[in-house]
Amino acid sequence: MAKLLAPLFSFIAKGTIAKLVTFDRYAKTNIARIIPAHKDAKTAAQQLQRTKFQEAVEEWYLMTPEEKAAYETEGTKHHMTGYAWFMRAFLLNPAPRTFLELEDTPDSYVAQALKFLRVKATEDALEFATVSVEPDYPMKLKPNTTRWTVPGWAATSLQNITLYPGRIYYIPIFISETTTYIRIGINVQTADSGKLARLGLYNFTAGLPGTLILDAGTVSVGTTGLKEIVISQAITRKYAFLAIVCDGGPDLAGWPATSIQKTPLSGLTNDQSTAPRVLVLSKSGRLADVAGGLQNPAIEPDQLVTSIAFAGAVMLREN
Repeated sequence: MAKLLAPLFSFIAKGTIAKLVTFDRYAKTNIARIIPAHKDAKTAAQQLQRTKFQEAVEEWYLMTPEEKAAYETEGTKHHMTGYAWFMRAFLLNPAPRTFLELEDTPDSYVAQALKFLRVKATEDALEFATVSVEPDYPMKLKPNTTRWTVPGWAATSLQNITLYPGRIYYIPIFISETTTYIRIGINVQTADSGKLARLGLYNFTAGLPGTLILDAGTVSVGTTGLKEIVISQAITRKYAFLAIVCDGGPDLAGWPATSIQKTPLSGLTNDQSTAPRVLVLSKSGRLADVAGGLQNPAIEPDQLVTSIAFAGAVMLREN
């Protein structure tokens, strides 16, 4: 503070210039003083408090008139306005703005994707938990022996089935766990000289064969016996389709309906007077695929194979 005799060339000067210097009278003396400025350190504590204050103001303006009236009533009891009473309550105990700010909830969303919220076993808080769905075929047998399988199926005996030339058959399967298959094959019971069968795998998309997983190539059906192709195909747990198309009419080993113990899907029928026994789909007119290769994506089937015995036509080996 400085004493002045003629502030601003006058006897008396009062007021502030540029928010920097204030002229005034003190004890009958003209004075000039600098307006004190507080240093803004912008510490974490300062920033937190400012954020809380800003949130409180925003919260007040988001409230309905009825909600504000309740604070007005309570504030009057303490000689305060409703706004002041609300700000006091909010700043001393701010309301949580997010789920994680609640006292009885998890602290973070990290690594919690696709989980659901449940009450803890102690019944005193909430926690994230993995959705638990009872799986179909949660495990499979793994004896140390050669293992041929049609994943998701089980049967007790064999029955010959006759393939129609140029018709592709789609057989649904369910792989219960990630498996690397090393063979794909068929068992020819009655040969068709000089003819071939092409084998493969398709993805399962909305109940139909979708994109191609594997075109394994062809095997001869000109002689009887087990016909196999060496593959190395890893498939994760999922539904899929085995596929076979032939340019001849050999008999293959399949399964009689009475021997089938387990199926990967529910059967269906297009005639209410017959049992829902259909699980194999097909499409005719695909003779060119035997030499030219399986289509990608699959040609959509339009025929229901009424004989479930065809489910055993193609098998996979996993060891």
